[in-house]
Amino acid sequence: MFDEIYADFELPAPDPARWQDQLKEIAHRSYRIMISHNDLARAALASVPTGPNAMRVSEAMFGLMLAGFPHLRGHAEVMTSGAPGERFQFGLDLLIDGLRRYCG
Repeated sequence: MFDEIYADFELPAPDPARWQDQLKEIAHRSYRIMISHNDLARAALASVPTGPNAMRVSEAMFGLMLAGFPHLRGHAEVMTSGAPGERFQFGLDLLIDGLRRYCG
């Protein structure tokens, strides 16, 4: 179901000058889609969406991050390797570090 809904998801061409705004636009569009389909977010949390449409959106978001931070390419292996629990911890650490920076 998740992948079917994301089949028509429009993605912007990466613009290094606007990468943050473009990521926010994609996130807001995803949020609106999830809200309009009540249990879609639960389905995505229960199992990481890996269908072709979900991967297309994920790859576009990653591409935007690379457009904004070319030095991330040197860290791609760290960002995508490891066991699922390790990748989860990495993402959680990034989230907490960002919150700490924002909150002081």
